[in-house]
Amino acid sequence: MLEITITHNLRDQAEVRELFERRLIALDFNRHGPDPAAYESRTARQSVELFHEIAVEGAAVIAAYKSAMHRKADRLIGEVPPASEFIRLNGLLCLPLSLARVVDSSRNFLANLPPRQCTIQKCHSRAQGRLLGMVRGKSLPRDVGSLHHADVEVVVDRYAREFLDVVESWTASRVQQGIDHLFVLENGEEAFAQTTISRNLVEKKSEILIEQVGKEHQLWFFGPESERNRTAAAVQYFSIEDAFHSLDTLPSGRWLIDRMLGQDGT
Repeated sequence: MLEITITHNLRDQAEVRELFERRLIALDFNRHGPDPAAYESRTARQSVELFHEIAVEGAAVIAAYKSAMHRKADRLIGEVPPASEFIRLNGLLCLPLSLARVVDSSRNFLANLPPRQCTIQKCHSRAQGRLLGMVRGKSLPRDVGSLHHADVEVVVDRYAREFLDVVESWTASRVQQGIDHLFVLENGEEAFAQTTISRNLVEKKSEILIEQVGKEHQLWFFGPESERNRTAAAVQYFSIEDAFHSLDTLPSGRWLIDRMLGQDGT
């Protein structure tokens, strides 16, 4: 089953509210119907083709309905069942959501899922089955992949202080452009560090880090264990999975992770 993110930003706010109330996801693009060939723009054709794919295969969906939600971070999650039929609403091409409910998208991995550069797109590479599991009422896996990408940096900072002899740390962009962390060790040495949860960014961020070679700093990289061999020999690599699980062994770390996952009751 697909995992999809979509934003409804129609000019007619009443239509957006009706879509939200009826638990529908919809495409506009001049409302030419379900035939992709009827659309001039490539983006529109690809979006309609994706809607056909969703209708056939089914999809877990996270949807934004601008102006119809009570809070800015509210999103509707739900499931388009396989073999669904299109619904037309004022010419809009729509699909129905089942198991739909409103969630706070500012927490955990949901914050990593907004569409990028288009209205609708697949997000499985970022959701990795978690969106489908959440729609079906399953608990989030207790691992680093369930966190907001910004919270991963917080985990790294706390891990470094607890397990790597770090006595001071800063968000390094304030003092060193392009670096995520600046750490000061107990012996007075400094370490520049980069952090990413994305496998696709390891090489790029490693190249930025390696530019600091020769500047009397240790170079640390915190990334997915699977990408350990994609950084230069001068860079000391740390697994973000290990950082997460190590921090989770501490009472204060478990409390922090519970809040990040939204499992603290707030």
